[in-house]
Amino acid sequence: YDLSRTGGEPIVSTQDSISLTFKTRQSTGLLFHTGDGDDYLNLALKDGGVILTMSLGNGKLDVLIKPIRVRFDDNQWHKVTVHRRVQEISAVTSFCRLTAVVDGVYSEHSNTAGTFTMLSSSRVYVGGSENTISLPGSRINSNFYGCLRKVEFTADTLKLNLVELGRTGSKLIAVHGHVDFMCQEPEAADPITFTTRASHLVVPTWDATRTGSISLKIRTVEADGLIIYSSGPRSSHLAQADLFALEMVGGHLYLHLDLGS
Repeated sequence: YDLSRTGGEPIVSTQDSISLTFKTRQSTGLLFHTGDGDDYLNLALKDGGVILTMSLGNGKLDVLIKPIRVRFDDNQWHKVTVHRRVQEISAVTSFCRLTAVVDGVYSEHSNTAGTFTMLSSSRVYVGGSENTISLPGSRINSNFYGCLRKVEFTADTLKLNLVELGRTGSKLIAVHGHVDFMCQEPEAADPITFTTRASHLVVPTWDATRTGSISLKIRTVEADGLIIYSSGPRSSHLAQADLFALEMVGGHLYLHLDLGS
């Protein structure tokens, strides 16, 4: 949802709220981002907790909801509600209160004061962006992988059901990547065993133009061995192609990265 690209005026309000429900096995990923210029609100999962960052005028806030012995990446449905409200204190100063609640149980709140008078939103991202780490206030670099439902953004009397707008093909919404408007259970990460020294897997090329991540767990009694190797096409003006590799040597992990230079 990007009004800045169409020349539309940003959504301006004295209070707004975000409500969404998610289910995932991924510990880190962008849930929601809205902003206009230097003002923003960023909602994400980080290491199994919910993190919220906000900048408004000259004030910045960080809220973390990560209860002891509770994680939100357990593939169960969790509801997050965020509420912002601006109240004018004087002719030059206003007060903004920020509240975040997960599952109606875990809550945090904070506040800031500054020269702002309204909340403004010209763009909204749900579940990710083309370059998440570059979003203002972002503390993560990965998009969300899982299920989202009932994603609602309310600004004063305006209410947007963003998932429904995307599902019905609204011109206000641009859908990027592979998005199914239904919730599918993630595939189980079943282990695989390599039984001989010649055993290996050949998988599709890892094509990460800007950012990318790989995670894995290993168990072995061998002190040496190649774990992952990925290389790009060889260029005529470079001595060798780009490569990324992870190996064990003498029981220690070694990471190799060569961008061709």
